[in-house]
Amino acid sequence: MTDRARHLLPHWASYRRDVMPACAGPVQIEECRRAFFAGAAALLCTLDAGLTSGEHATPADVQVLLDVQAELVAEAERVERSF
Repeated sequence: MTDRARHLLPHWASYRRDVMPACAGPVQIEECRRAFFAGAAALLCTLDAGLTSGEHATPADVQVLLDVQAELVAEAERVERSF
């Protein structure tokens, strides 16, 4: 895989830098990395199962993306309220 093909790694690096404590140990870092990429894989599977095949997006495809966006926003708001 080329560096150009790495779309998720910069997001992991940002999460590691901005969210995880600087004193996090190697086990915590590895477990968080696994959870991060597992979440990305779950999202990919959700989109793969929910979107139609073909060259053009359908209204149902757009709705799947809007639903995923709404779910992510709701979770971010839930986390924000917990601070």
